[in-house]
Parts: sequence; structure tokens; C-alpha cells
Amino acid sequence: MAPRTSASSSSKGTTSSTTGEIADPKRYRQMAKAMNFRHEAMQAQAAQDLDDDLDDDLDDDEVCVDSFRTQLDLSYTRLLPIVQARYDKLPEGEPLFRTATPDLYDKFLAALPAEARQTHNCNACRKFVNRFGGLVTIDEKGHHHSAFWTVEDTTEGTLEPFTYAVAALKHAVESAPIEGVFLSSDRAWGLPKDGDWQHFAVVRPWKHLFSSQTLSAEQATAAIDQDYDTLARGIGEFTPRQFHTALQMLRSGNLFRAEQHAEVAKWLVEVRDRISATRSPKSREYIIRRAAATAPVGWCHVRSGMIGTLLEDIAAGLSPEKIKANYDKKMNPMKYMRPQAAPSEGNVAQAEKLVEKLGIQAALRRRFARLEDIPDAEFLWRLRPNVEPPASTGVFAHLQTKGQTTRPAATAADLQAGRVTWSKFARCLSDASKIEVRILDSYGRFYTFVTAADPESPNILRWDNPVSWYTCPPGYDLTPRSWSLQPGGFWDVTGIVRFPNAWAGRDGHGEASGALVIVDGCKPRDEQHGGGFFPEILRGDLHAVRSTLEAYAKSALIEDRKEASVCGLGVRSASISTEVICELRVTSKLTGVRSCYLVDRWD
Repeated sequence: MAPRTSASSSSKGTTSSTTGEIADPKRYRQMAKAMNFRHEAMQAQAAQDLDDDLDDDLDDDEVCVDSFRTQLDLSYTRLLPIVQARYDKLPEGEPLFRTATPDLYDKFLAALPAEARQTHNCNACRKFVNRFGGLVTIDEKGHHHSAFWTVEDTTEGTLEPFTYAVAALKHAVESAPIEGVFLSSDRAWGLPKDGDWQHFAVVRPWKHLFSSQTLSAEQATAAIDQDYDTLARGIGEFTPRQFHTALQMLRSGNLFRAEQHAEVAKWLVEVRDRISATRSPKSREYIIRRAAATAPVGWCHVRSGMIGTLLEDIAAGLSPEKIKANYDKKMNPMKYMRPQAAPSEGNVAQAEKLVEKLGIQAALRRRFARLEDIPDAEFLWRLRPNVEPPASTGVFAHLQTKGQTTRPAATAADLQAGRVTWSKFARCLSDASKIEVRILDSYGRFYTFVTAADPESPNILRWDNPVSWYTCPPGYDLTPRSWSLQPGGFWDVTGIVRFPNAWAGRDGHGEASGALVIVDGCKPRDEQHGGGFFPEILRGDLHAVRSTLEAYAKSALIEDRKEASVCGLGVRSASISTEVICELRVTSKLTGVRSCYLVDRWD
């Protein structure tokens, strides 16, 4: 048997089974190299496959990021007009208040997803939110509400992720204490747009802007905050019962010129009742803050006005008779709000600056009013000339048709209607073709209307027209002769007109209701001094210099006396006399019958 060999001659590159030597080293190196190349290729392919997988994942992530950013931008652009719309819903005259909300924008960012914070870390938006985002309104119950942030308006899914951020702002603002009122004359709050970028901002309607010719927004803010302190002290010094008693007395008709203060008393009672209806100290504070921010000038000064005098007498337990005597004495029209001494040099200097600043120099010149100065709508009755219809020339023109009546001739004797109130007498005016008034030394008080001599000058009165009234003060000749009338008979009435404080359906601005019976031929016989205005009827920004204006009015001459045609007997609701104010004779359009009325009170 032939010996067995370790390897055949055809087997290359192998090792001997007995010695372990490489039969063909070169061949082995070639095989190893090929194997290494294949391994590297496999690694490269694996790496490429991994890169492809990663690229696919990254592409998916980029799609997600782009989608998130698109949704974020869409939600943000929808949120901005909601903020504007929320502000636009505020009623005209609704006061705003500051809250203690520092770094408010940080709360907004913190409520956003982490991925959105850097995108919205905007200086323009931060300035708006930190300065204006904490503003609130106060309702009648003393609860405060954010002026901008509302969850109800942002609950749609398309506003995500800002729903929670807005809720965070609302919670922060409505949980913070109120610091004071906020006034601004700025038309825009914030920067609405900067290039392609949009920001939190609101453009304010003109009706919401603070406007004053005498005070800056900062000065008015300080004044209202001071009014809050004054009102809070004044309300706290009297009981609800005492406020109600004061209002009842003012409405009773027994106090002289009570209309001046009845509205103030009613307002104070309402504020005091709202305070009594809540136990929350914060709500009580906020009720007073809102009242101070919306009150007319002077209403918050409970102690320093006539309301304070009345409340003090009630609290002291004085009798109704004594309270009335004290009140009527202080309400004497020759003393109430009228300085009793000459103005100081400082007040005169202040008045000069104020008059120049307001541009009302020309408005201080007053003239007697004429009939054409009175709007037609303010006449309760006016004498109209009789215009006969053109005569018909038809064949049957002389025949009386159905519906036509023949007016009977006037009777020789007048019907005596007796004593009536003015309100009752006014019901017969629609049937009056002619009205006459008896002029007696003992009847009524004469008034004349006056207006601005320069029709283009600014209005200086509390109401929105330049017409006021004037009457001769005690000490002057108050007889009919001083008004160019002879007593003892009836004089034609050319018109009956409302007093100008109640024109255009106004509530009287705290002054008494009244009507002027314009008498034909009535006008002051002599030149009249007095300026045609009293300090109490001037607009609020002039009250600080009323002593100077009072001195000016005493020496100023009312112009155009000879042109006066709106003069006559005044009937005022402030009168509490039981004597006859005027006697009026009315001729009926329908019957021609004359009826006489003795008017002795307003209503």
C-alpha cells in the first residue's frame, strides 16, 4: 500500500497536519487581503445603511419640527387679534387699573412648551405684556377681570399651545392686588409690527384715550388715587342708614335747591349699599376704587361738601327742622360756591395761566340771548303767526264738509282753572293758540338767557351748550319795571323754553329743572353787570380759580342788552314756596275759549 502523504500536490496554501507550516504563504496573503476587502465593504455598506436610516429619521424629525413651527405661527397670528378684540369690547369710559404683576411675560413663556420659548422670547412682546398685560377692570361687585386675557376666547385647538399660556396670564393678573387707576393718552400700546414680525399690541379707539386740557395722564392718575382715599374715609365715617336718610330728605322737596345734591346722595347710597353687600375687604376696596375713577369732579369729597354738612347733622341727631335750617342757609345762591372775599394774587396768576392754556379768553365775554339762539326742539311752546290757507275758488267752496267744525266765538268770561302745578299746566300747551301772562309786582322772578358773545369760543359751562341764565341778585330793582314791563295786566308770551341745562334731553346736570316764560317786550331796562355766569355752573376744570372768575363776573358787562329777546318769568323746580309763581291765560286752538291757570309749584 503506498505510503500516505500529508497533502496532495493540488492543495495550495494549506499547512501541514504534522508540522503547521504554510505550504504557500503568498497564496494565503492573497486570500486574507480579499477577505479584509470584503469585510471593509460590508462595514461600509452597513455604515451607509445606517446613515440612510438616520437620514430618514432626521427627515421625519424635520417634518415634525416644521409642522410644529407652522402650527405655532398660525396659533400666534390668531391670538393677536383676539387680544385686540378683547380690548375693543370695553365700554366707553370703563376705567382700567394697574395690578402688582412684575415680570408677567416670564409667566407667559414658562407656560409655553420648551420648544416654543426661544421663538417667543421677544423684547417687543415682553414690553407690552409687562407694561399693559396686568391691566384689569372692576365690576359692580368689586371683582376684577383682565382687560386682555380670557380663556373663553382661546379654547380652540388651533390656538394651541397658547391656551395654557393665556390661562397662566389671566390667573396671575386676576390673583394680583390692584395698585391704582391707569390712564393713558397713547393711541397705540406696544409695537404691532416690525418688518415681517408681529407682536402683542393694541390700537386704542379714540373714545378710550385720556384727554384733558389742564391735566396730564399722570396728574389725573394721582388725583383719582387721592379721590379714592378721600371717598374711602368719607364713606367709612357714616352708616348706611345715615346715607339713606340724607337721600330721603333731599328727595322730600323740603330742602332748598336740593337738586344740586340729590344725584350725589343717590350715588353715595348706591356705593355704600354695594360695599355692605360683600364681606370681602378686597371687594370693598375695589368697589370704592371703581367709584372714585368714574365719579364726576367733587363727588368723592364727602366731608367738604353740602352732603357732608347734611350727614354730620343727621349723625349728630339734630331735629329735621334744625337740619333744614342749616342746609337752606348754606345753600343761599348768593353764598353757595361763591367766594366771599377778593381773590388772592396767586389765584389771579393761576387763573391767567389756566385761561390762556384752555384758550377761553373769548368765552368769558357774554351777551344777551336772542330767540334765534334757542333750538326749536327746546321750545315747549312757541307763538306761530297765523297763516290763512289760500281761498278756494271752486263752485262748491262755500259748502262745509264732513269733519269740518265751526269754532265758537270766545266767551266774555275766562274759565278759571285754579291753582295747578307747572307739570299739569304743560299738558295744555299742545292746544294753545295764544298764551298770556299776568305781570304783577308780587309774581315770580325774572330771568334772561345769555350766551357766548363769540360763537366760535370754547364752552365754559358744565353742559354741552353755551347758554346760561341770569337773574338780578337781591339788592337790585326786582320789579317788572326794571324789566321794561308795566304791572297790572296780561302780556303776550312769545315762547316757553326749557332751561339750557336740560337741553337735548339731558338730566339737568344737578341743577333744578325749569322753564322760562318768554314775555314779549321784556328786557333789562339798564345795563347789567354779572358776566352772565355763576361759579357753580362752570365746568369742573375752572373750579380751582372760581374766586377770580367770580370777581371778573361781578364787573363784566353783559353785551347786546337792546337785542335781548329771551327774557321773562322763570318757573323752577327748586322753588319750595306755596305762593303763586305766575298766572297764565291760554286760548284754545279748538274752541277759542280762554282758561286761566295759577301756577304755584313745579310738580
